Order: sequence, then structure tokens, then C-alpha cells
Amino acid sequence: MTFNCPYCEKRRLDCGGLLAHLNEKHATERTAAVCPVCAAMPWGNAHQKSSNLIKHFNLRHKFEYDTYVEFERDEGESLRAAIAKSLEDQ
Repeated sequence: MTFNCPYCEKRRLDCGGLLAHLNEKHATERTAAVCPVCAAMPWGNAHQKSSNLIKHFNLRHKFEYDTYVEFERDEGESLRAAIAKSLEDQ
């Protein structure tokens, strides 16, 4: 997945690239903006703005979601699989 910077014309950055770009080029930016990563998630809201996107990004997006999220699975199926896995580990 790639994302566009919400503050400038920079395009097609993966999550790590966007994190680095935001910290390098927009570290002092305080204009509220929609997080492109959150907006792209199945549960995301394309209209919800973060008042401090740089802080949000540094707290929430230090990894690639597609490594940990199975987008093909619905939420109920994922929950059932997580519960089943947690019961196996007991």
C-alpha cells in the first residue's frame, strides 16, 4: 500500500516512507489533517482529522499494517481466530 502526504505533493510513499517524510519535512506542522493510513483501513474514517498528525503517526504507524492485518478477513472471523488462538496458548 502507498499513501500521499496530506501536507505536500509527495506521492506513493509506503507507511515507513511516509513516517520518515513527515518527520523530516513536516515535523513542525500543526495543521489538522486526515491520516491517509487510517483512512485506507476497512474501519477507517476518511473524514476524521488528527489535530497533530505527526504525533499520531509516530505513535500509531511505526509498522506496515499489511504485515499484521488480513484485509480479506471480516472482523468477526478475525475475532474468532484470535480467541481460538488464545485458547490454544493456555
